Amino acid sequence: MANSTRTRQVDKARFVTYRKRAQQYSVTASLAASDGQWDAAVGNAVHAVISMADALVVWHLGKRCTSQDHSESVGVFHQLMFSRGELNQNGKRLSKLLDFKNVAEYEERSLTQRDWETTEPLMSRFLGWATTKLPP
Repeated sequence: MANSTRTRQVDKARFVTYRKRAQQYSVTASLAASDGQWDAAVGNAVHAVISMADALVVWHLGKRCTSQDHSESVGVFHQLMFSRGELNQNGKRLSKLLDFKNVAEYEERSLTQRDWETTEPLMSRFLGWATTKLPP
């Protein structure tokens, strides 16, 4: 399966673009939450983590997953050369947030404050960890 994952080469310096997007999505998520806009809050939290995962992969591997299937992105994320424990813990956070993406974008139910209270710590922990793995 790893060989069939769709990726493209990306200049490692472009990680800055993805990190900046992650920061913007994170701020927007928090602002939406403070206004009770749970769909926007959770959706932006998910996109913050996706963008930060892209920043990590671009910086460390010089590539980016181009598939619309986010499970392929998780597979590329697991190619990073960090400890198994770090990858497993943060890969689980990424996967849990991607599950919320499906709810936010494809299911008929609206997201709630409780959904935000579940996703916000996942986002914060993932972003905090990822920041330590990138240049300043």
